[in-house]
Amino acid sequence: MTRDAELPTRDFVAAVLHHARVETEVTVLERLLSQALAAIDQFGDPANREAARAGVSGTAWDQLGAAEPGSDVQLTWARAAIAAADSPDDLDRLERLLDGTQSVAGLAIDNDLRWMIVGRLACLGRDTGPRIESQLAADDTDFGRRRAAACRAAQPDAAAKRSAFDQVAAGADLPLQTQNALMGGFGVGPFAVGGLIQWGDRQAALLRPYVERWVEAVPGFWARRSTEEAENFTEFLYPRQLVEPETLAAADRALEAIQASDLPESTRRTASRPIVEGKDGTERAMRARACDIAASRR
Repeated sequence: MTRDAELPTRDFVAAVLHHARVETEVTVLERLLSQALAAIDQFGDPANREAARAGVSGTAWDQLGAAEPGSDVQLTWARAAIAAADSPDDLDRLERLLDGTQSVAGLAIDNDLRWMIVGRLACLGRDTGPRIESQLAADDTDFGRRRAAACRAAQPDAAAKRSAFDQVAAGADLPLQTQNALMGGFGVGPFAVGGLIQWGDRQAALLRPYVERWVEAVPGFWARRSTEEAENFTEFLYPRQLVEPETLAAADRALEAIQASDLPESTRRTASRPIVEGKDGTERAMRARACDIAASRR
């Protein structure tokens, strides 16, 4: 209902937090919390985002302490607390969990949680360069290297964004999973853990200069790269974080560029599909935000 602009985001999030406190089925709990956070960033009134995230964060920390130590429910609330962290106090608390000066009974801060914390701190620019490299040194695996690449790309820094985009645009020799990690970090945060996606919701100004580069690059990806690479580039770097009419216009330009290219007709259809779907998502988000903004005036 929220994504269809029938239920304001603020009401959906309030309902999730009310009922999630008593939810014991982990899969359901993860899904509810993931949807609440995604709704705040995609469908919610931007003016209410800070307060909405604070509500999720506060509930998550309360439930984290109240959950059975070492349980999957506790772990799910921990992931939600990390993903919802937004305020300086939240980030301070994450840093203490990471360095061991704060702990929660029964909660093991393993590599998955450590990378998730590093990723959230990276999204919000909390002095993350040395921290990323330190965590990579502790987890110097293929998986760890991809996560480090995503975290670097997630930083709210113009040079980090340029490096990530350039590597993907020029890096036909990069492993596919590395490309995906870079694009994930560039656009919406480093990775999803337990269904909780970290959105780069404060990075709109950094991402806008790359919208036209994406438009210009899409036909070439479909002409010169593998189908999977082209599909991922087209979908992952669609500027979904920019919920505004300009994004719709950019999508139209990308569709026009595909249709004007020398690509085979079947390829043009395939290449257009994720853009049409992305455009539909932007239009839906604009309607949902308008609904939530109207609710603020009740």
